[in-house]
Amino acid sequence: MIKFDVYCPECGYKCTNMTNVCPSCGFGYYAYKNELIRKEAEKEELIKKELEKKEAEESKNNEKEQKKLYLRNKNKIYFGNYYFNNAADQYPIEWDILEEKDGKAFIISHYILDSKTFDDKGSNNYETSYIRKWLNETFYNIAFNDVEKGIFDNIEDKIFLLSIKEYDDYHTFDNVKHAESTNYAEEQGLLMHNKSACWWLRSASDKSIEHVYGINNEGVIDIFNVNHNDYGIRPACWIKL
Repeated sequence: MIKFDVYCPECGYKCTNMTNVCPSCGFGYYAYKNELIRKEAEKEELIKKELEKKEAEESKNNEKEQKKLYLRNKNKIYFGNYYFNNAADQYPIEWDILEEKDGKAFIISHYILDSKTFDDKGSNNYETSYIRKWLNETFYNIAFNDVEKGIFDNIEDKIFLLSIKEYDDYHTFDNVKHAESTNYAEEQGLLMHNKSACWWLRSASDKSIEHVYGINNEGVIDIFNVNHNDYGIRPACWIKL
């Protein structure tokens, strides 16, 4: 802001003392200051409105981009990419929709995508398990880019295994009960039985600390030892539609 302690901004008269009015032309210093303050406030308000407008446009564009993050065909969603035939290629992940509510969808991978041990330390505690860490770190970062990660529901575990209760709730869907596998999963050691395979649930069994529930190749709930590395993984998650 201009200071008026030397020259009058109107006539240029040199003032030895600051006064309300220029002794030469009668220019009002305080009125001038107030006008500058008003104009500065108007400028700041305009900048603020422009920033708000820009943020609103960016938010709208992000919503549009988010809607492009997946393709939908009836009860299926194609979202993210993971190895399919081998480790040299990635294809869009096919997901089956289990439930929709409040603008969100609960989905599970149509295929068994990989084969891993439940826990390499022999524990059926899902919270500290190897498979939970692998899903939310390794798989999460391989399968989804930074933009796609924004579509997940805001929960602690972005990716998880079905619980035994969730399987009970949705097992009437034939594509939940009987799962196909990818060639890549079989390459990773997935144990096949008559073109079908077993896959993990996250619920612990009370049989022993080394056992959890899973789905056998006939689509029936079974009990598996956590040390096996030849059972399949079908990631599940909630996403924003």
